[in-house]
Amino acid sequence: MKRTISSLILTLLLSTLAIAEDKDDKGWTNLFDGKTFGGWKANENKETWSIEDSALVCYGDRSHLFFVGDDKPFVNFHFKCDVMTTPGSNAGIYFHTRYQDTGWPR
Repeated sequence: MKRTISSLILTLLLSTLAIAEDKDDKGWTNLFDGKTFGGWKANENKETWSIEDSALVCYGDRSHLFFVGDDKPFVNFHFKCDVMTTPGSNAGIYFHTRYQDTGWPR
């Protein structure tokens, strides 16, 4: 199986979100609890996603993970994450993208 760029970048993004909130992060919203897919929904090839060492990991065919944990869109926000990629990775982070069943996020 191959890693897709979008899946890998999202994995890296979400691995950062898995880290427990630091005392200096007061006022930030944590989007991932490091244990479950609560608030997240994968499209095509859902089996590609797993949680390892409190990080979201995607390995396999194309799949995108969408944050669906809040009905209200984020506005006027700062976003921070730690990411890790490997040579040849293909990944990305999309903002203001609603869940869709298949294809690349619009």
